[in-house]
Amino acid sequence: ALKRTYYKTKNEDIVYVLYSFNIHPLSIQTTELMVDFMTFTAAVLLNKIRPSKSPLSTYLNKEYHFQGLKETPIEFARLPEHVLSNCHCAFEYYFDHPETNFFSLNPFCINAMTKLYVTLLSLPLLSNMHLRGQLTSFFGFAVLEKDERSGILSSFYGDPFLKENILKCVVLAFVFVEKTGAHNQFYDKFNFRYYLLVTMLHMWKKESSMMKKIWLSQCTSKDESIELFTNFLLNDFIHFHGEITARLEKIKEVEEELGQNERHRRLSPEELAEKEKQLDMDERVVKSNIQLLNMSFAAIAELTVITPGMFMTPDLIGKFSASLNYYLLNMIQVGEFVKCKNIASYGLNKQDVLVKLIQIYANTSEEVGFAVTLSKDSRSYTPELFQKVITFVRNNGIYVDPDSYSKFKKLGELAFISFLELKGEDELYEDAPEEFKDALMNTLMNEPMVLPSKNVVDMAVIKKALMDNPIDPFNRQPLKLEMLVPNLELKAKIEDYKRKKQMEKLAQAGKAGKEEKKDPSKQISHNQC
Repeated sequence: ALKRTYYKTKNEDIVYVLYSFNIHPLSIQTTELMVDFMTFTAAVLLNKIRPSKSPLSTYLNKEYHFQGLKETPIEFARLPEHVLSNCHCAFEYYFDHPETNFFSLNPFCINAMTKLYVTLLSLPLLSNMHLRGQLTSFFGFAVLEKDERSGILSSFYGDPFLKENILKCVVLAFVFVEKTGAHNQFYDKFNFRYYLLVTMLHMWKKESSMMKKIWLSQCTSKDESIELFTNFLLNDFIHFHGEITARLEKIKEVEEELGQNERHRRLSPEELAEKEKQLDMDERVVKSNIQLLNMSFAAIAELTVITPGMFMTPDLIGKFSASLNYYLLNMIQVGEFVKCKNIASYGLNKQDVLVKLIQIYANTSEEVGFAVTLSKDSRSYTPELFQKVITFVRNNGIYVDPDSYSKFKKLGELAFISFLELKGEDELYEDAPEEFKDALMNTLMNEPMVLPSKNVVDMAVIKKALMDNPIDPFNRQPLKLEMLVPNLELKAKIEDYKRKKQMEKLAQAGKAGKEEKKDPSKQISHNQC
């Protein structure tokens, strides 16, 4: 309230009051009281979740866990929300003022707070989703402290509870922040996820073998949250890329308008100020989105090294392939990323991105079905795409490690062969009846399903749609997979249609072969091959 009043009135008295409010909590006496308050609050909240009468040190270091908790304990649910929010605000405040050394004033503070945050981010104990999302900033503070003076990082590595639960916590929190609250809080989820990805990458870097082993175990457990995590990570990557492209187009338009003398002179001082304000805002948005894009991209690159298979599930492989192709195309072809001469000043190094993209393709090059799915991407894939990248890299003297280069080149060749095969298949089924086609994508269905709205869609298509938003795309009503009904009669008709078309193709091929034998001029010699 004081800050808002200050910006409106710029009254000196208010400034002095504001400064006094900021300085007072930094005194050693107040800091000690606040640290004790945070420790006490965290201990009380933890005890409401998992009651115990043991001493605090024993409880925190040996007893506390949240496994097997099926519902929110009533004693925890009865507490007012501000008990937690006040504690969180105090924690953030003292992290902004590390000169207080607050973490050293109470040996239990970091331990209790860390366990509380991991618990609340892992379990649906809070009804206020936005408050729950705000707790992710705790991890941002923990791993972004360059000199590691907070003591939180050492507690990550030294506590068995945290070692076991930290990555699970990151995944679960990453998923639930998709629904952060009101419509005006939509963009907050990206900042929340930034903190979570920073934490994940930091843990892999510092405790590489142990954390990667835990991650592999988590990915092979068939936990649904892993697939949702991967889906939202790809969604964010695609969103940032689109946002940046749109903003770069706006920046280009305004810069061209301001750079043209005649049009510049026609603008009134108010219009000119408005244009410059808009330009400044667009540039800040681009910088912010590039920072978020870089973090998502770094996470995807690291994950394709550790567990490339997580991107290869039937519901995700298409989205993963299309997003890579689109980004790759933007790095080498005329587009806003290439046209923008000062994009490096916004935080994006195009050559580094291109090298990392090639490495991602290489990391996943041997995964079953990847080359085929790449060639199915009608938006960005062309038969010349991979060769264009190779030529671009060579002409610009960009270094790519030989192994990645070789795998990327081979993958491009496989995708090209697949493209030719799929092209023939599309032509084969181009006269398919409309009833055989998916109502959303207008493609030939393999497994037709009837929605409650009576529309018929392919199972693969609707599953992908429901991962992003669990609603019927035709009437916006809530929808779950269990509500879909297989249309077995239609499926049988489609399979019969495909068999007939394939038999026709074989018959034509046989007929063409017989004609070749009769006419030696149509035969191809070994030298011609």
